[in-house]
Amino acid sequence: MNNKRKQLIDWYSQSQIEKGDIETALLVAEVRPTHAAWLRLIDRLMLWGGLMAMSVAMMFSSHTTGMK
Repeated sequence: MNNKRKQLIDWYSQSQIEKGDIETALLVAEVRPTHAAWLRLIDRLMLWGGLMAMSVAMMFSSHTTGMK
């Protein structure tokens, strides 16, 4: 767990942060991923998924052409 998140949890458990203010605290501390971070994650997942699909396709295409 990162230090910012742990610190916020400690403050919340000690009632230094009100229940209604926890969302604001999370945003200010930048604990949650930003929109750009989510897009970067999706981009990387799609890249790796595409590479895996191409690798499997190449394995099966070379396997079927070698059997003739």
